Amino acid sequence: LMVVLTPADFDAALEQKVAVRERLRLIPGIGVDTERFDSASVSDSDVAALRSELRIAHDDPVVLTVARIAAGKCHDDMLRAVASLDRPVHTLLAGDGPLVDELKELADSLGIGDRVHFLGHRTDVPTLMKASSVTVIASEREGLSRLVLESMSMGVPIVGSDIRGVRELIGDDECGIVFQVGDVKGLASAIEALMASPDLAAAKGSKGRLLVQEYDINKVLEAYESLFLQVAAR
Repeated sequence: LMVVLTPADFDAALEQKVAVRERLRLIPGIGVDTERFDSASVSDSDVAALRSELRIAHDDPVVLTVARIAAGKCHDDMLRAVASLDRPVHTLLAGDGPLVDELKELADSLGIGDRVHFLGHRTDVPTLMKASSVTVIASEREGLSRLVLESMSMGVPIVGSDIRGVRELIGDDECGIVFQVGDVKGLASAIEALMASPDLAAAKGSKGRLLVQEYDINKVLEAYESLFLQVAAR
């Protein structure tokens, strides 16, 4: 048996004759803890403390990405997009990687260095998400994006690149907005659209929270358990 995580992978496996349909199983990702990643599980005081720690005013807009800071994740596109916005926006980059120093130099050269926060490895991602207006994933490639799933679960709208493992989750702009990889103007426009319309952002966030239930960790574990029992029975 072969397990794939997305419908696109399922279709590709059939098309490329990697496996026959009878030996393919589609299980939606590795699951997301929808109880931990729930806006109600993060207190307003935790959000206020985070903003105070980072010296961000309570009403300043924030964009967030959580990813290894490395080639292919396109953090530079995100910084260029944010720098082009008419409004001042704080950018949170959670994660470590080899391009941190390079991105710090880029942020300074774009004139936004004081509003770009390099957070390193964090264990408080739900709080980071609740403190943010939008999450961004600008990658060239992904599997089934954990960042998108967790953001959906938190009810935070996503701006994501039009790649496998992202477009399937965002859908037809249901819980966010999709842009083409490398399109800095399109990325900036999507961020601005969500920040300019709190009602639109809230609607997409609510839709994400609804759609993510399919990917709940308990459902995924049940699917794997069922698969293992089927195999054992043979």
